[in-house]
Amino acid sequence: MERLKDLYDAHSENAEVVGLYASGLFNLSISQSPEEQAATVNRLKVLYDNHSENTEVTVRYAMGLGNLAYSQPPVERTTPVDLLEALYNKHPGVQEIAQAYAGSLVGLALSQTEEADVRCTLERSQTVLDQHSDDSDIQLRHAKTWFNLTLVQAEPDIPATVSDIAAFLRSHPDAILEFREALDEYLREHPDHAARYQPLLELGGDGHA
Repeated sequence: MERLKDLYDAHSENAEVVGLYASGLFNLSISQSPEEQAATVNRLKVLYDNHSENTEVTVRYAMGLGNLAYSQPPVERTTPVDLLEALYNKHPGVQEIAQAYAGSLVGLALSQTEEADVRCTLERSQTVLDQHSDDSDIQLRHAKTWFNLTLVQAEPDIPATVSDIAAFLRSHPDAILEFREALDEYLREHPDHAARYQPLLELGGDGHA
């Protein structure tokens, strides 16, 4: 990173060098502690502020914010999500930013404890899905955000939500396999919840129940 920083300082007008520096910062952030990661993403923000026309910088900044929405303490996740929403609105045609924003909403919903808050997050996710309805990654992230609603609902309300998620996934079969993998991981930690999610467990990886 020091060598990349020196290269950037010497050639900050070169778009390829700027993009390489942004990629290096993002890669660095992946293996850092939450505090270090936040500092590195802030460096990406400074880079973006100076080179907002560079798509590579914009995408790496967005991806860094998306990771923060998972790694930061729950009370701090709203900030990276709101920054990502602003990026998404400013660059609506960049698919990677839409994916990062949709993913950050999964992390935000997971941190929320009130049903009304999760439903608000789900509405934001639905807006992204409406604009990128053919993107299987966004379909998956919407389903995961929706799943997080069941974690805060009253027990009698959960079956209807699970049924709705199952119907959504049947209509978007490309998202089923990875959703089932995430569900299986959740159930390994919460085996007593298996009956609750039986309609989702009946979905096959090929998109058929």
